Amino acid sequence: MLDFSFKNSISPGSGKILLSDPFLDEDYFRRSVVLICNHNDDGTFGFVLNNYIDLDLHKIDENLPDLNVKVSIGGPVETDSLFYIHEFDNVKDSFE
Repeated sequence: MLDFSFKNSISPGSGKILLSDPFLDEDYFRRSVVLICNHNDDGTFGFVLNNYIDLDLHKIDENLPDLNVKVSIGGPVETDSLFYIHEFDNVKDSFE
């Protein structure tokens, strides 16, 4: 009999990537790739990197700019919050 349990000994932690079990039958995390940003005794926070929805950013809130970005839905916690990953063009100039 084949073992599809995909056991590993790696502990979750900040900066690690979490891949869902390929046979997971769960709405939020099915076939997901998650970047873990914070993991402690209070819980884990991360970004789903591959489950996008067809929704314009400015339609979430009219005060947000009309940018050409991908929007994804994360887990069932803090559903009234919006988080984002971004980069600065030139980090040094941004803080001077």
